[in-house]
Amino acid sequence: MKKPTKSALRSPRTVRHHRVVVSFSDEELAAIDAFCKKYRAKSRTSVVRSAALRAVMGQLMTDYPTLF
Repeated sequence: MKKPTKSALRSPRTVRHHRVVVSFSDEELAAIDAFCKKYRAKSRTSVVRSAALRAVMGQLMTDYPTLF
């Protein structure tokens, strides 16, 4: 039996259609590069995406309305 390919395993929900362009200063880019080198991240994009989504989701969870 053949192994399924990566494209066959990817669900349609994970396909990204919306583009966002972000500009960084020299110091910010150096910090991101240092982080990627230290933790051996293969993609700066995934590091920035996960950091941004972690911050957004954390804030949304903090602001979630509660009864008490």
